[in-house]
Amino acid sequence: MDWNGYRKHSSMLLFGLIILGFGVILAGWIINQQGESLQYPDHELTGSEQEVEEEFIQLTEDTDGSFIYMFESGCEQCQKMSKVFLPLAEQMDISIKALNVDKYPIGSEVVDVNEFPYITYFNDGWEIAYMEGEHPEEYYMDFFDHFQFGGGHDHS
Repeated sequence: MDWNGYRKHSSMLLFGLIILGFGVILAGWIINQQGESLQYPDHELTGSEQEVEEEFIQLTEDTDGSFIYMFESGCEQCQKMSKVFLPLAEQMDISIKALNVDKYPIGSEVVDVNEFPYITYFNDGWEIAYMEGEHPEEYYMDFFDHFQFGGGHDHS
C-alpha cells in the first residue's frame, strides 16, 4: 500500500470511529432519557397538561386522602428513592400517584417544594404532611402507615 492509500484508509477508519462514537453517545443519551421516567409507570400521572392538572386537583381534594409523589426528570435522588418507597407502597397496598413537575408544573405551583423527591399526603384540599429528600425505608413506612386508613392496619 502506498502512502496515499494508507492516508485514505486511515482517514476512512478515523471517520468510521467518529461516526461509531457519535452513535454510542446518541444511544447512551436515548437510554438516559428513557430512564428519566419511573420504573413504576402505572403510578405516573400522564396525559395532556389539562388532564393531569384536573387529576392532580381531584387527588388533592379527595376526602379519602391521596399520596402524591413529585419528582424532576433526571433527578438521581428521585430515581434512587422511588426504588425504595414505590415498592413499599405497593406492599402496604397504598395508592400513590407520581407527578413529573418538569412536564406538569402544577405540583410546584400548589406546594412549596424545596427538595426532591417530594411525597405529600392531601386530604379534602389540604396538604396534611409531606416528606422531602432521601430517607431510610422505615421513615417512608411510618409515613405511609400513619396516613393509611383501612387495609387491615390497626391505627388505634
